[in-house]
Amino acid sequence: MIDFGLDEPNGRVMFILTGTMERDKVVKDPYAGMLIMAWRCLYAAITKGRIEKKEVDFGEAMSRWLLMLNTRATAFGEKWRIMHDKTARQNRTIVLPRRARDKVLVKIGDGGEYEVHGYLMSEAKRLQKAVKERKRRARQAQLGQQQG
Repeated sequence: MIDFGLDEPNGRVMFILTGTMERDKVVKDPYAGMLIMAWRCLYAAITKGRIEKKEVDFGEAMSRWLLMLNTRATAFGEKWRIMHDKTARQNRTIVLPRRARDKVLVKIGDGGEYEVHGYLMSEAKRLQKAVKERKRRARQAQLGQQQG
């Protein structure tokens, strides 16, 4: 989350467990939401590992978390772009308040255009390629087993 502009927490373990940055300072709302999503993805990976009796894949949990962040940031930006476009055609353009435009993961302009955080976009693209490659390899292995 440091790549998204979060200050370095004093203790990483305490930050991950409790969301505290220092003894009397907690993480701000946008980062709290990101942390909750990370916990959900970690819980899902642990549960999947237990069900399948395999080791927990922390990389998969991290990938899922980044892809979820990217999907939600893109959906937020698209929502405002569509709203702006609809109201612009009706000559009653809605202007998104400044406080709602400057989000951690997505920045929204006056004309409804939006930009998802650069790190998030690059990681999401990299992870999507890796997921496609993993699925392709699994299909090839499955076909090899069926033929052999």
